[in-house]
Amino acid sequence: MIPGSHCLIVSNFSLFPWRVLNYGSQCPIVTYGTLKKKGLYSVKSGYRVACNAENITSQASSSGGSGIFLWNKVWGLRVPPKVCVFIWRLLRGILPTKIALAKKVGLLDVDCVFCHNYAESDMHLFKDCGALNCFWHASALGLLPCPHTGHTLLDWFSEVSQLLPTNHLELLCMCLWVIWTERNNIIWKNSFFNPSHMASWAFKSLENYQKYHPAIRKNSQRPLSHWETPPSGRLKINVDGSFICEGEHGGIGVIIRDANGQCIASLSRSLTHVSSAIQAEVEACRAGLFIAINQGWDNIILESDCASIVTALSSVGDDFSQIGRIVGDCKEFMGSLRSISIRHIYREANGVAHRLAHIASFSNSDKFWLHETPSIIEDVLFEDLCNCIRGSGFMSSSVQNF
Repeated sequence: MIPGSHCLIVSNFSLFPWRVLNYGSQCPIVTYGTLKKKGLYSVKSGYRVACNAENITSQASSSGGSGIFLWNKVWGLRVPPKVCVFIWRLLRGILPTKIALAKKVGLLDVDCVFCHNYAESDMHLFKDCGALNCFWHASALGLLPCPHTGHTLLDWFSEVSQLLPTNHLELLCMCLWVIWTERNNIIWKNSFFNPSHMASWAFKSLENYQKYHPAIRKNSQRPLSHWETPPSGRLKINVDGSFICEGEHGGIGVIIRDANGQCIASLSRSLTHVSSAIQAEVEACRAGLFIAINQGWDNIILESDCASIVTALSSVGDDFSQIGRIVGDCKEFMGSLRSISIRHIYREANGVAHRLAHIASFSNSDKFWLHETPSIIEDVLFEDLCNCIRGSGFMSSSVQNF
């Protein structure tokens, strides 16, 4: 299959053992699980499905599973990228140690190049080799790997990573990489094993890298945003969706206000057969736009706290995702309006719509108010009016004018 190509989409793949199937030679069948957000197939999306099908993610996948915290920690270390890749290969068990090679090509010499007493497996080479104890003693870690338990190298590394601070974990990764590099030098370059040289090499390599790759400072916390009144002559529609996994249901909330912050219309509607939170969000957008068209309001600002929906509605081209048909409806509605702006706001500036959606998801309600303010949102409406910004408010830069 060509990445980015169109394909026949099947929503129920329970009949098939794999999620990517070849149907003849011309029409590939792909399920939603293998698609990107816009419904297009990519090699990356297919790889993730293959990992899930083989339960790789539960063992040592960098894409998710029970070890997602560990992998986020590893890929976030301030070490050379090649070291991160090495650690990934090491914990996945795909390094070409002598034992691993012997299983594939019948290698006869499987002795460890450091101690020459035991077979060279990954557990022995990086954890149990007695000849490398002097290297671990000479390193700045002052750590002996042997006492730490773990039936696999992944278990051992997971335990040690929780005990060590970040700077020591970075040095540990460098030490493991140095062991492997020195092992290769002994095999292929006939070099000699020098523990003190290895320890110094690991420390200086990390020091030099971090010297020229300083830590990225985290951005300071953004200020809280507030709801902003629309310009005179325009109406603002705030929408939000709520999704409850148990029972696959949710709710949507829509609030429409004028330049004075007064409620013009509002909607609180429950949804059934909802598959995701993003579906509830786009359903709220469709409902808000439908209200505007039905009432003859054609000078609109639409705001949502879901950045993915704002991006989808602002993009050009077809959307082949699960919500593509709903996104298409929204774009048709927007095309019939004289003027519309789509903006992404932060959650705290979308409190009224959030309240309406939350109530709908738990009360199984379907209520629409026109030119009246429902009592269930009077408090958050008043709070927005007290804290609102008139003019340019603080919001993200995701804005699209039509």
